[in-house]
Amino acid sequence: MGNAWPPRSRRARLGAAGARLAGDYVGIVTEILGDWKWVKESFEFKTHYQALECCHICSANKAPGELNFANFGATAKHRELNQRRTTAEYLDSFAGSPPALARLPGFHLDMIVLDWMHIVCLGVAQFLVGNALFELADSGRFGAAWGQLRQLQRWNLQLRLGWFQFKAWCRRNGHQASQHMFTAAMLSMTNSLDWPMFKGKAHNTMVVLMWLAWVTEAERSADDMHQRMRARALHCLAQCWQEMTTHKTLWLSRSTAKMIHVNGRMFLLCYRGLAAEACRKKVARWALKPKFHLLDHCLWQGLQSRRSLASHWAFGDEHYVGVIAKIGKKTHIRTSGRRTLQRHMLRVKLRMNRSAS
Repeated sequence: MGNAWPPRSRRARLGAAGARLAGDYVGIVTEILGDWKWVKESFEFKTHYQALECCHICSANKAPGELNFANFGATAKHRELNQRRTTAEYLDSFAGSPPALARLPGFHLDMIVLDWMHIVCLGVAQFLVGNALFELADSGRFGAAWGQLRQLQRWNLQLRLGWFQFKAWCRRNGHQASQHMFTAAMLSMTNSLDWPMFKGKAHNTMVVLMWLAWVTEAERSADDMHQRMRARALHCLAQCWQEMTTHKTLWLSRSTAKMIHVNGRMFLLCYRGLAAEACRKKVARWALKPKFHLLDHCLWQGLQSRRSLASHWAFGDEHYVGVIAKIGKKTHIRTSGRRTLQRHMLRVKLRMNRSAS
């Protein structure tokens, strides 16, 4: 791993001498968590979301056929044991030395934990929310439009009306959200040829998802197949989120794990149906990305282990990074590393003193 301490520092000299830095304590890495981009770059995976073979866990790919990543069926071929990638296969793929993290004692591919926050809250949920919110606004669901408006103006007016309804719903139901006004730009839309995707914070995205599930509740039994699939996709993913935030334990009961799995798979199947319909109509809607495949892995792993996905999502880590960034902005650029660490240690010490008193 090398010596990561600043050159000429006391810890760097101790590390070079092979001395113990923490007395009798020894650090053991058991899990590694990060967003997909960081994981891809840190482990130098050749199978990732930008490649034809798009999964580092199994042999799923983007080509049409039985190994396609969008095959969410229980009997999908990429789910077979002989299609799973092995640690030995990964390590042998390097002509030279593998990346530093892969050289950790006892490293195994299963140590790389899938993060629900980046896969869902900042991934598949943003595609679902973006498409559903855009379609509702485009159909005039949030109120009448006044006068002769251009397409973009009409969308922004509808989204503005929808945002007021969303904030009213949050107040009635006690939901906290810092979500700004909905706009077409927030949905990545400048014209009808763009692909909708919601741009928002992870928590805000999930609150908007729950609101949309409430707005479309009656459509779950609608005669129109598109409206029914859309409403069920929203409802099922919202149910997954509600179950995970309600049961804040490390291990879930068998029934709760089963409920999350069933709702998650129903969401994937409904979304795939919407994507297939958009493909047949040749419209830029309901984009299907490899992150949906990672969600599929999350759901099956959660069912087998019954470990709550909320026990290791990155909300706390992202908050910690944000706190460190705020402290760093108050320091001089030349001494930023040392001063940021000192200020953070003082902050931790003050919190410990407050809790002790």
